[in-house]
Amino acid sequence: GYNCKKLIVKSKNGPLTIWYTTELPLKAGTPASAFTDKGVVLALDSKRISFKATGIEFVPVAEKEVTPPTDLRTVKNSDHKGI
Repeated sequence: GYNCKKLIVKSKNGPLTIWYTTELPLKAGTPASAFTDKGVVLALDSKRISFKATGIEFVPVAEKEVTPPTDLRTVKNSDHKGI
């Protein structure tokens, strides 16, 4: 029931079609969120993978469960090219 926007990303394995929404009160989403920082990715379709969110459950989460470790290493895009 959320309005989504379509994003097509060109890749060496063919196009990725990503559907995302900006209507959720979230700052992060799926691993596919690496392709866009504009919202939460709810669906992705490509030759190699596809997924679609079928439901969203809002539950309280303790801050310690989503706080990154203090020794977490930050990696720049240029550090992981070719992965």
